[in-house]
Amino acid sequence: MPDALTFRYRPAPLRPPRELRLDGPRLWIGEDGPFDLSRVKDAVFVTHAFGDSRMERLDLTWPDTHCAIGFNAGRKGFSDSAEGREYRAAVGAVLRALAAARPDAQVTLGAARGTRWALFCIGGVSVLAGVGLGAGALASGVSGGRFAGVAMPVVLLTVLGVALIAGNWPSGPRRQIAAEELADMIAPR
Repeated sequence: MPDALTFRYRPAPLRPPRELRLDGPRLWIGEDGPFDLSRVKDAVFVTHAFGDSRMERLDLTWPDTHCAIGFNAGRKGFSDSAEGREYRAAVGAVLRALAAARPDAQVTLGAARGTRWALFCIGGVSVLAGVGLGAGALASGVSGGRFAGVAMPVVLLTVLGVALIAGNWPSGPRRQIAAEELADMIAPR
């Protein structure tokens, strides 16, 4: 790996360009830094797709600070755009530098612990709302035709809640991957 690397990309369509610099195990994000990658306590790679948008983010946590390297764009052409390729090259270089500084470095895939708790709680509220609406409709003695109109939201709320609970169980296993392996997976082609 070369001693010093610089990457410049726009993290979102309406955001100003961001510059990332790497010099061995030291990372600068804009004017912030240097961050010592050999001291990283936790690394999490998150990707979300919603509507026509897609977001990726690498969260790095040190004992005394935290930083996020993110990119938002349209789902179509996400990795084909020059900005997307530059972002992925930057994250790949950061992951390789992390692996060089800490060969045992693992990156957790998916939401961080706090986000998992939030999604778990939203799932619990959805299940309770679905079951509550269904029970309330049955207890009120609505006719069969009216109950059929209530059934769809009840089923959707309950299924959504169960899916959120199952996918975000707070004490469930979190998939991890070696930093170098993730760098190879996300590298622009």
